[in-house]
Amino acid sequence: MADQLGWAGSLAAISVLFAIGVTWLRQNRLPYSAWQKLDPPLIEQIAQFFYFAGLPYLAIVTGILTPRLLGLKGLEYFALSSPAVGKGDMQHAFILMAAEWLIDVRVTILAGFAGTLVFAGVWLSLVRNDAGEIGGFRASPLDTLYASLHWAFYRAIFWQITDDLYLALILGATLVIIEWVLIAQIRKNWSQDQAPFLINASILILTGTVFFYSPNLWFLWPIHLAMATLVKKTGSNSDLELARFSSSKI
Repeated sequence: MADQLGWAGSLAAISVLFAIGVTWLRQNRLPYSAWQKLDPPLIEQIAQFFYFAGLPYLAIVTGILTPRLLGLKGLEYFALSSPAVGKGDMQHAFILMAAEWLIDVRVTILAGFAGTLVFAGVWLSLVRNDAGEIGGFRASPLDTLYASLHWAFYRAIFWQITDDLYLALILGATLVIIEWVLIAQIRKNWSQDQAPFLINASILILTGTVFFYSPNLWFLWPIHLAMATLVKKTGSNSDLELARFSSSKI
């Protein structure tokens, strides 16, 4: 158990160091001109995939974390079933997953609606007061999927370490914000990063609150996407560009 907790903590450190390292390499413009001809550079696509999806996957397949800790409810049923057994086993896994989802869906809809309503009220009030100019806010489904999975990854690490979901939410969000701050320090571009930072911090806190009442990442991602889409649709168009990390890209 102690080894498992140690590996979980190590994964968190690796993730933060990886993010900082990639940002430093980009900021110092180290040569990789062959990759820069692609849009976005292929090397950055690979780095993003490893950072946002690869690390959580490695944590699951090595047994350091479970799918349930990340909010991926139902995946463990498929892990226990084997395709060689036959269709019946897979159907049973689907039924068990659907049953859990049915339990979560009502709570998620209520908590998600409340969280989105609060976010919409705050954001629209900022827009009316001309304080909502974030310019090129990019919130594609892939961006929000990456962010949701990354935030869930940090929550899962602390949930594993503390065995307390409430504490995991606080510590996970704190680590995400610390990571953003460190990256902003390297980028030395806080004037452009400030608005996206605040918006993403709000989404982080509100989606974390929804996760507390219904820890199901399958349902949480559409709520995250709805909040990000609201910002994208109502924010004014300016030359300000959302920082890669605060918009779920490294």
